[in-house]
Amino acid sequence: MKIGRSSGKVTLIVGDVVTDTVVWLTDPIASGADAEATVVDMPGGQAGNVAAWLGNLGVDDVHLLCAMSRADSFDHRTPLEQVGVIACIELVDAPPARIVCVVSPDRSERSFLTQRGASEFLSPVGVATIRWDEIDWCHVSGYLLGSALGRETYADIRDRCEARGIPLSIDAASSSEISKIGPREWLQVVGEISVLKLNEQEALALTGFTEPTAAAQVLLHSAKNVVITLGARGAAGFSVAEFVYVDAPHVQHVDPTGAGDAFTAGLLAALTRGETLHVSISEGVASGACAVQQRGGRP
Repeated sequence: MKIGRSSGKVTLIVGDVVTDTVVWLTDPIASGADAEATVVDMPGGQAGNVAAWLGNLGVDDVHLLCAMSRADSFDHRTPLEQVGVIACIELVDAPPARIVCVVSPDRSERSFLTQRGASEFLSPVGVATIRWDEIDWCHVSGYLLGSALGRETYADIRDRCEARGIPLSIDAASSSEISKIGPREWLQVVGEISVLKLNEQEALALTGFTEPTAAAQVLLHSAKNVVITLGARGAAGFSVAEFVYVDAPHVQHVDPTGAGDAFTAGLLAALTRGETLHVSISEGVASGACAVQQRGGRP
């Protein structure tokens, strides 16, 4: 079964741009001692990463809607334009969004220290600047739901998509954000959508189940299609009519940062062409495998 429309107008990504300070540890962190590392500032943010990967995959007419601090000196627009993404940025009076991403010495895992800052202040004013009649698919980063204003903005987006028949997808984004809101409340805010993409930890936070099939049975009440990433084991997809599993290739892991965002981009690139769930997940897995073989969250 094919998902969504295949006419291909504009793919809109909604969420955040963040300055990532990425720390690649050479030695483990020891309390009270130095740990050798490589430290680099890079453009990031879940929505920004997904949009950049989509542009890198050759998807035409990718737009990114986000909020950015007026005080942010980092150039977020140019790296997006270099891969063909049109950035629609609402400037707000709030601290810059910053994340310190610490990658373990074995490159298997990373931890985040987060200042959400301006990313929490995307408003319905910014949403109103979009030409919604030209949008073919809308994808929202779940981080938007972390603030009361963000949830109001998402409700506006959801209503606009529903009124126009635009497929709406969302990335659950963070198990900690889900826990802060509460799983039942989070799903109520999200409403009925076309695709819910999440990882195993987020599935557990939302449903209480670690087994993907059991979690999907709960989540299919909210989404027509549920896609659960399984790390090095690949990804699984569910709808009322089908179950899809795609194994991940064995590759050398350099940095896991942004692998989930690359997966989302591959998934969306196929969905917006009207591909099947199996093909779309396969392209997501391939994009994620490319991402872990490089440093940083973007191509």
